[in-house]
Amino acid sequence: MLSRFTKNVTGSLAGLTLILLSGCAGDPGTTGLMGEYIPRVHQTVSNHVDISHNPNQSIGTQLALDIRVIQVQNDKVFGAAFDLAFDPTIIRFVELRRGGFLESTSKNGVTYNASVQEGTVNDLVIGISQTGDDPGVTGSGILATVVFEVLNRGCSDFKFVVTDNSGVERSKLLNAPSDPNLIPQSIQGVTWSPGGIIRVRIEGDNQECVPDPQNP
Repeated sequence: MLSRFTKNVTGSLAGLTLILLSGCAGDPGTTGLMGEYIPRVHQTVSNHVDISHNPNQSIGTQLALDIRVIQVQNDKVFGAAFDLAFDPTIIRFVELRRGGFLESTSKNGVTYNASVQEGTVNDLVIGISQTGDDPGVTGSGILATVVFEVLNRGCSDFKFVVTDNSGVERSKLLNAPSDPNLIPQSIQGVTWSPGGIIRVRIEGDNQECVPDPQNP
């Protein structure tokens, strides 16, 4: 059951997509570079998935972003599946770090998988799940922390893609199945952060991003 689920999480159920597209030209060089994430809006509504900057894990040229579940109460979350599409001239994926949300009720361990999709340099496929007969979890918490290295000054749009160009759902939280031999299904009624702007700059400069994250 575990290998079958993991295959679905990292493959056909690759659910949510984050897009990073170059927003303003960057200058080469990494001396003194720092990255930041500027959300378009701050939301604390129920049944929501959000992105937030993790300053404690953003050390030096690393930019750490938390993927956070907010107040999921009617279903037990067993896992999540998503893609991250990013501009490799601005940032580079480093690693996926464990979050505490799914760990809080797991007795069999939580799997974390992340790899750049074959044939691309900007599509990161991520799958996270409890295993076996783990019961799932409700409430709020961090699913995982995604860590990037900043490479050049510049700006990138950063957002979830809820559906693809064909209207197929791309953003998924997965529920805890009643039978561990069953494949977890998408939880309905979940909303997703509208994203924001990633800005890479030299500390002390006042580089502006276009569009402004508060006035897209």
